[in-house]
Amino acid sequence: WVEFPDVGAIVAANEGGAFGSYLDENYKLHVDLLDSNSDSYKSLYPQLANATNNNLTGTKIFDVYFTDESGTRVAAQNFGENIEIYLKVPDGWDYDNMKAFYVTTDGSEAYSIVNEVINSVPYVHITTNHFSNYAIVNTGATSTAIATGDSSFTSVCILSSLLFCAGAMLIFLKKKKGNMYR
Repeated sequence: WVEFPDVGAIVAANEGGAFGSYLDENYKLHVDLLDSNSDSYKSLYPQLANATNNNLTGTKIFDVYFTDESGTRVAAQNFGENIEIYLKVPDGWDYDNMKAFYVTTDGSEAYSIVNEVINSVPYVHITTNHFSNYAIVNTGATSTAIATGDSSFTSVCILSSLLFCAGAMLIFLKKKKGNMYR
């Protein structure tokens, strides 16, 4: 498989199949997370909004494609075999409220998704036979739980621990001082 940690994606296929033959031809695989201000994102978003009856609380659109040796984008191909695409679930999103789509400016096609955890990271797993634009969307309320890596929670824990230790030290010193005069 090929990992794209910057955008939270993994692409995998059978070795030696059509996907592998493209890599053998020195094609480079790309997975880009589209910026919400980009023209591409703005042209695809209405299709997702329409497909979900405007019930979007979160949207991530990914562009999956090959470039040749000169850096020119290779036209979308149907590989004739399954390709597995794993897209990282953003912090605060709920699996029960997520959907995945193959999305074009002409419309969106919903994919059935499988939720998987790889190395303790939650992913949406899409099975397809071609590269294009794929989206994961959250269609319900986002979780109010504190996200992993949220420094505010860590700060509160550290401050609480320090206050507890300071209080315990004061009680200890006060008892020790009281015992000195007996």
